[in-house]
Amino acid sequence: MEGDFHGCIEYALKILDSIGESVPTSNVSMPRAMFSFARVQIMLRNKTDEDWLSLPKCNDAIRTAAMILWGEICTAALLGHKGEMLILATSRHLLMASEYGWTESFPCAFACWGVLQATMGNFHLAYRYARLSVKF
Repeated sequence: MEGDFHGCIEYALKILDSIGESVPTSNVSMPRAMFSFARVQIMLRNKTDEDWLSLPKCNDAIRTAAMILWGEICTAALLGHKGEMLILATSRHLLMASEYGWTESFPCAFACWGVLQATMGNFHLAYRYARLSVKF
């Protein structure tokens, strides 16, 4: 599957589905992606950097596996130029982490969120999330 970003995303979505995580098709619509983006933007307004850095580590094996897969989807979507999937996967990862705690793949979610912020011209937020990614 090396270099087949679409195939990697499809495979990861199948695994997420098999562990009970509700997943979209790989052809995510922009309205759905932007709805997820808006949910995270609202959630992030109430969280400081210290809030994120003080999150406990996720101790639920299924949730940890799901977040690791969402992190892999973030990377594949970024490299494969799948903007809608990048938005959705990053949003899902951050929402799960805020509820269940962080995993080893968590820095990837912040880095991707920073990329998304930069593409919208929010460079101060892009820098903030890049810094948080490094701190984790």
